[in-house]
Amino acid sequence: MCLVVWGWKVHPEYPLIFIANRDEAYGRATRVLSPWHTTPEIYAGRDEVAQGTWAGIAQNGRFAAVTNVRHPAVQASEGQQSRGQLVRHFLEGRQDPATYIAKAENEKEQYAGFNLLVGNMQQLMYYSNASERPRSLRRGIYALSNGALGDPWPKAEESKVAFTRAISCRKPVFDDLFAIMQNPRTYPTHLLPRTGVAEDVEVALSAAFVKLPQYGTRSTLLMVVNHQQEVTVQERTYDAGAESTQSYTFQLTR
Repeated sequence: MCLVVWGWKVHPEYPLIFIANRDEAYGRATRVLSPWHTTPEIYAGRDEVAQGTWAGIAQNGRFAAVTNVRHPAVQASEGQQSRGQLVRHFLEGRQDPATYIAKAENEKEQYAGFNLLVGNMQQLMYYSNASERPRSLRRGIYALSNGALGDPWPKAEESKVAFTRAISCRKPVFDDLFAIMQNPRTYPTHLLPRTGVAEDVEVALSAAFVKLPQYGTRSTLLMVVNHQQEVTVQERTYDAGAESTQSYTFQLTR
């Protein structure tokens, strides 16, 4: 997951509005959004290689997402676990967000650089093993890419502004939210972070919607929860240049 934008307890009808792009190699085997066969109360896509996921939500109201951290000082090493396991274990577990984040902090060396969001409908926590101590997030609108939360990445800042505008109406239009994440605009190099990749790749990766020969935006996931505890979760996938959509609506359980 490489761009996440969300509103947390700011909309009068929807305490959670969350949308995110997953950027990944086109050849990496992936299962689209669905209830998981092993735990059907979880709605998420699945990485078929490491059996984790990048973002998802469960019927008990637990939700989570992860992005990788792209920085010259943060390098993956042999033997580390897939970051998608962080999301999977939270969705499958019973720990509250703060307890789970503390566990992730204690185990941070087991993973390459990550940004992790875990929450339920009462609390939302953020932690990056590359730069920060855990934070409990207050109500607000946020955008996160492959730096720390609050880093001035152009696509995160522009997407946050567009998202704020899109949710200003009483009933946000889902198509408008998806359009934000399909923005192909790139940015000049002087506005971009230096993350250790070639300059032309840095520019290509600066778009909200990434498209390189072997790597790009594979899917967009939308999760919306209203005050009646009704959830809509929808995914649009872009493999092989064709868009497909999976959508589920369900009631949270207690």
